[in-house]
Amino acid sequence: PSTHKDSYAWNVLWTWSKPKIRWEELNVWQRVNHFQEAKQLSRKDCLKKNIARYRNIPGKIGEAFDILPLTFTLPGDYVQFCTEFAKRYDTAERNYWIMKPAGSSRGRGIFVFNDI
Repeated sequence: PSTHKDSYAWNVLWTWSKPKIRWEELNVWQRVNHFQEAKQLSRKDCLKKNIARYRNIPGKIGEAFDILPLTFTLPGDYVQFCTEFAKRYDTAERNYWIMKPAGSSRGRGIFVFNDI
């Protein structure tokens, strides 16, 4: 919907990509299958960043967000990852890691590794 004339002509907009609409012009009955800034929840790297931000809030609110396993975002956390990997490599603990590319979906590019 791009013109005023057809702005009332639909109830649901279903799209596979980011919709090109003016969110503030939606009518109360109109629905879109995407949320603004949805990638903040759906992309694993953004989700990790946002949960970590909330985890840093003092008190019970921050404690409620203590829900992630040890997670690194590469390449930014590469040194920290290598340090943790080396610590675990020297123990009898199994040292398996899951690599999930940030921009992929539907399981593409995910692999398990135990050596760097």
